[in-house]
Amino acid sequence: MLLLPLLVKLPAYSPTWQALNDTAHSVLFLLLCIGFAAFYKLPGQHIITTRSWQLLWAALLSGGVGIEVLQSFIGRSASVYDVFLDSIGIGVGSLLYCAWQQKRASLAAIACALMMFAFINPLWVSYHSHLLHKQLPIVCNFDGPCPWALGFNQGRFKTLKPHMPKNSLWPNNNSEFGLLNYPAAPYPGIGIQNAFASWAGYKELCAELYWPYLFDSQIGIHIHDANFPHKSDKFDSTAALKPGANTVCISLEVVAKNVDLTAAKTLIYYKPAPKDAGELYLDNIRLR
Repeated sequence: MLLLPLLVKLPAYSPTWQALNDTAHSVLFLLLCIGFAAFYKLPGQHIITTRSWQLLWAALLSGGVGIEVLQSFIGRSASVYDVFLDSIGIGVGSLLYCAWQQKRASLAAIACALMMFAFINPLWVSYHSHLLHKQLPIVCNFDGPCPWALGFNQGRFKTLKPHMPKNSLWPNNNSEFGLLNYPAAPYPGIGIQNAFASWAGYKELCAELYWPYLFDSQIGIHIHDANFPHKSDKFDSTAALKPGANTVCISLEVVAKNVDLTAAKTLIYYKPAPKDAGELYLDNIRLR
């Protein structure tokens, strides 16, 4: 029964559900802590100085770290945040066990307050997802919420404000925009993850890009949905870049052949294997 959470996976078709999946770490280790404490009839008082409790905490934490190390060998990166969630679950489980043994409601209240730390990230994600849903058909224009825009595959990303000197390199753009500094590496870019409401009902995904060089180039576009990488639900394409301002649009009808538009998860704009380091500017990613 205590291992039941290992068999349960929430339907992570939204950033909020994905964050709640991570929070399940705390719930699992809470149940494990209470279960082992009850099974071995550990004392409900002076637990910090009790050796049996210390051994239980060490065993559970070692198990949490071991799970993360194991995941790093099977394709998922180890997460210090997941170990932090494990620790919260262990602490809450210990307090609830003591509250039960001592019949003290105050300990239970402290445990509930501590458990709220495990839900900070889902609440933050839910709030920003709400803001992103409200701003549709804009996906990201860098003037409003775009919390999941990050550098991808060695690409370095930052937002430039209108008054910054760099803005003079994009004439007639008086708003904030994204700057991608990329090295000579495979597919460096800007990745926007876990940021989308349903794209169903829209016909195109468009973005404004400024190419500050005097020669033609290309921009790569990658989209995948919540089923990726368990299924090959992804879309990849390239578009031409001319010197100066470019409007790059792709047909969502074509994207829908490979990607579930109701569960779009990740959008990446990248340079296809550039031979030299450089930079480009990105703004006004929108659906229409």
